[in-house]
Amino acid sequence: STQRHGDSYARNTVRSKMADSRDGQENSAKENGAPDNAVRTNGGETPATTDVVRTVKKSMTGFQLTVTESGPQNLLQLLGHSEDGTRDEARKPSFDLPTSLKFMINHDEYDEDMNDDSSSDSGESDFVSSPPEAHEEPYLQSRATSKWVWQGEPLNDCEADGQLRVFCVTWNMHAKPGPEDLTSLLRVDIRHHLYVIGTEECERSIEASIVFQSKAKWEAKLQAALGDGYRLLRAHTLQAIHLCIFIRADLVSSLHDVESAHVATGLGNVLGNKGGIGISFTVHHTSYLFINCHLAAHQGNVKQRNAEFHKINAELSLGKANKTFPNVSDRFDHVVWMGDLNYRINGNRKAVNALIHQSMHEVLLANDQLLRERKHGNVFASFQEGHIDFPPTYKFDRNSDIYDSSKKSRIPSWTDRILYKGNKVAMETYGWISDIRTSDHRPVFAQFTMPFDVKIKRQNLKPAVSKSVKSKVCAVM
Repeated sequence: STQRHGDSYARNTVRSKMADSRDGQENSAKENGAPDNAVRTNGGETPATTDVVRTVKKSMTGFQLTVTESGPQNLLQLLGHSEDGTRDEARKPSFDLPTSLKFMINHDEYDEDMNDDSSSDSGESDFVSSPPEAHEEPYLQSRATSKWVWQGEPLNDCEADGQLRVFCVTWNMHAKPGPEDLTSLLRVDIRHHLYVIGTEECERSIEASIVFQSKAKWEAKLQAALGDGYRLLRAHTLQAIHLCIFIRADLVSSLHDVESAHVATGLGNVLGNKGGIGISFTVHHTSYLFINCHLAAHQGNVKQRNAEFHKINAELSLGKANKTFPNVSDRFDHVVWMGDLNYRINGNRKAVNALIHQSMHEVLLANDQLLRERKHGNVFASFQEGHIDFPPTYKFDRNSDIYDSSKKSRIPSWTDRILYKGNKVAMETYGWISDIRTSDHRPVFAQFTMPFDVKIKRQNLKPAVSKSVKSKVCAVM
């Protein structure tokens, strides 16, 4: 079956094979005179499956060993642990986990370390160790890398080649002011035509932002970092959520129909503690839409996050809505949707820690809630996302590289994401900014090449905004 990752058929098959293989191999070992606690595999002896499972459960509660065709494997050893469960820094896995070993999380056997924040109601929380094959993951298409592009290159003449260089970044600032020097956030040494900066919990806490909503200080700080060659095209605030776009000053005359709007999805669908902001515009005759959002938190709120995405998509009042294009993401030529989407990694904190330590991102991605929801067509069905080859961006202890050490011990996850759609749009880079540690999130960025059409003529274009445009502050009280 091509659906061996996460469905009930796969789980039942795996457990059945575990029992069959264990019984058959233990009987075979006894017939060949091997000790009762060992089975013979490829000419060598390894602990019997039952002993391995017992050891695993003792030190890493929740794991179950799945016997592969090559026989039982000692999971602790393969993950780089000593037999007593402690970390063996000198030992590295000598195998490709996705093809050599399959293991699962059994949520009925979580220990006291598990808490409400790490529970799940999605019904698909079983941890799988094999990522989908390339032909099985159309929901993860772009192969962008996390390395910056265009370093040392002059900015292209977009009016001549019809290509915009666009920089996008999303960052949950955790109500902290951020670094004084924004060089590493914006990489101003690599010039782009557009800078799209989305932030969550910007400047102040969600609670404080209900009363004090202005993000003028943040906008001024961004303007100072980018310099006089850029103009603020539009900024829009929904309490602690913020989105602003800067454009090169010499391109202002090429833009038309600049608009912005928001949808609140917070308490009672009235408060803006959660929700989304959109800014749209037209470059010559090609339309663009950028959305920044903050979706529902907590490990188990997958369905709520899905619902909030669909609410924003259906209710954001940008572009011309009609029966053909009821959703805002279908009304524009090019769309980028980013933010603290809050989708988590299904699994156990101890397991995820071990996999992060070994940089086994493909295993973690197989358990990423957003990828799984997209695969099933539940959310972001028509979008693409770059290949993730950077560590989970949440949750860190502030000013450190240590994942959450509090009592809640939240599971590290890729909560911060950037997705896109559009004809001939190229995501050149997709990565995180690891050296900004003022928040419990790391910023996530993307570099795009986005084409525009200068040949098709359209009428009734609204003039572009001037450099004197002010931040648009919108709040839902």
